[in-house]
Amino acid sequence: MKVAARVLAPLVAVATLASCSPSPRTAAIIDGVELTESQVTSTYESCQSLGLGISRPEIAGRLIIGELIDAVAARLGHTFNEAELQAAASSDPTLALTQGTSCQDVAMSIFKTRAISTVDPNVIKQVLEDVEITMNPRYGQWDPTTGIDLEGGSISVPERSQS
Repeated sequence: MKVAARVLAPLVAVATLASCSPSPRTAAIIDGVELTESQVTSTYESCQSLGLGISRPEIAGRLIIGELIDAVAARLGHTFNEAELQAAASSDPTLALTQGTSCQDVAMSIFKTRAISTVDPNVIKQVLEDVEITMNPRYGQWDPTTGIDLEGGSISVPERSQS
């Protein structure tokens, strides 16, 4: 019996940790759209090659927010069309710099954030209640009542200091 317990305990621990994310290769799933670790990596490398000093967690956060805004916009009946993107690119030097690269998705996320900021926050909050989000804890967490918390990096709770 002790041998079974020693084998079963680590398997349960691994299964529990694995359930925090749909897959170790998944950064997030937003309304059925999977953002993979390889997408985060290629976008990070693209931004670094352009000389943009954006960290990997910031890249993941921006990609997650971009997909989240797409989900909200779609529910509100709006999509970002090519004309809007081209107009934004011509007026924003960072967006113009990233045009045609993987890093463009990060710049577009910033543009989309600005564009959706004109919508009533209460409407956005209501729409977000219907959006399904699963995040790899490495990049933060999603709570439908408080929103997205991009302070990731650990699946454990920090120890409180004794006063």
